[in-house]
Amino acid sequence: MPQSTLDATLTDRLRQATVGLAAAEARVARLLTRTGMLAGLDTVANLAGRAGVSGPTVLRLVGKLGFTSYPEFQRAIRQELEARHSSPLTLYDSGRPPSDSALLDHCRTTFAAALDDSFARLSGADFEAAVELLADPARPVVTDGGRFTRLIADMLFLHLFLLRDRVGRLRGDLQPREDRIVDITRRSVVVLFDVRRYEARTVRIAEMARRRGATIILCTDPWLSPIADCARIVLTAEVRSPSAFDSLVPMTALCEALIAGVAARLGEAGLARMRKVEELRAGYEWTGGRPAACGGKGEGS
Repeated sequence: MPQSTLDATLTDRLRQATVGLAAAEARVARLLTRTGMLAGLDTVANLAGRAGVSGPTVLRLVGKLGFTSYPEFQRAIRQELEARHSSPLTLYDSGRPPSDSALLDHCRTTFAAALDDSFARLSGADFEAAVELLADPARPVVTDGGRFTRLIADMLFLHLFLLRDRVGRLRGDLQPREDRIVDITRRSVVVLFDVRRYEARTVRIAEMARRRGATIILCTDPWLSPIADCARIVLTAEVRSPSAFDSLVPMTALCEALIAGVAARLGEAGLARMRKVEELRAGYEWTGGRPAACGGKGEGS
């Protein structure tokens, strides 16, 4: 089974160690998280100065994260940064699948492991907080994502639309995404999907929404999109795949889990809205015989 990335992700280590950290160590941890671990590439003295702590405090935190030395910690940061900026092109050779005879088994074990790791990483408290925000009828919700992840953002929008009102998409057909920020308010919940290589425009959208006071829910990969800096809730999912292309299978499962949570939270109110939508769908379902192209009678028959 493919190796798990759970133990290798520095953000996860920081999150797991938070409970047992002294106040000064926690300041260093917050600085590392806020800078996407980049502050850890500085010297011990400079990192300590930026966090307002002593050098020994930095080294104690490094030890609690499981490293025997500061250089070892910095090597781990560089490896993580390299993984964060990987692309299908750089992953092509390492992402080649095995022979055709073993491909299906390889896909099954890879996806299963990625799903297990993703749900093991999720914070129950963060997930419940996200569901509560998405189910709050007083909170307008908008969704958006990057080149590929916008497909999941649209899936979330379509399901939420069936369950509640005041749901929209930032990505319109006629207007630039930036223009649609004009309708974002302090009551708005903006759900953004962003995985490596992080899209500059989506990051800019997050910054604009945050300046307008919106609450941001970020769904990202284990290395964290820069949007994490301005998000209230960060939910992560694996992107490990049987090819050079990052998988959206775990992210799709995360999205479906959010949908299930909102449906359960809204209960009868969500069901009532679904009934209203169904009443408007007369003629939506195919109820006739075989289509003409498949051997049935055409319109002129």
